[in-house]
This record gives sequence, structure tokens and C-alpha cells, in this order.
Amino acid sequence: MHYIIEDPGSGTSYPTSQSKVTVAYIGYLPNGNVFDQSATGNPPSFFLNQVIKGWQEGIPKFRKGGKGKLLIPSGLAYGTSSPSPKVPANSVLIFDIQLINIQ
Repeated sequence: MHYIIEDPGSGTSYPTSQSKVTVAYIGYLPNGNVFDQSATGNPPSFFLNQVIKGWQEGIPKFRKGGKGKLLIPSGLAYGTSSPSPKVPANSVLIFDIQLINIQ
């Protein structure tokens, strides 16, 4: 997995696998096709241990307020499964993220 930290954030701590995080994001394929994104003004909150492995590894690289990009190989994403017709099996996923909050 690769990640790019555009802004590390201003918080003093990093999330763990047990953290509940709020993340604004856009998920797209290498060809630029967007397959998912958070609602403007209403980003979702979730526990890190309940999302794909790429997020479990990548989100803890950022502090509260941090922004960046996660480039996730298929083995840390959905692998041979496809969660929707917009994401082919074995897809590399790219996410532009902003870590809004950590609980």
C-alpha cells in the first residue's frame, strides 16, 4: 500500500484499529471513475476495525484534520470480490481522504 500525506493534521494522536473515525472521502479507480464518496457536509463515522484493510493501515498515518491519498492494492481492498458493479474484482482503489475526527 502507498499513501501520500498532503497535510498531517494538527491533532496530537493517531487513530488505532479500535478508534471510531469520521472521514470525508472520494474513492476512485486508477482510470478516474469515482465509485463512492462521502456526502458533502455529512461525512460518515465508523470503527476502523470494520472497514477494508487498506483503510485500517492507511487512516492511522493521519492525525485529526489530516488530508491525503491512499493507494490500495486489491489484496488490501476487496480482492476477488466486487462490492458493486462500479468496482471490478481485483481493483486497485484510490481514496482522497480527510480525517475529520477521532473518538
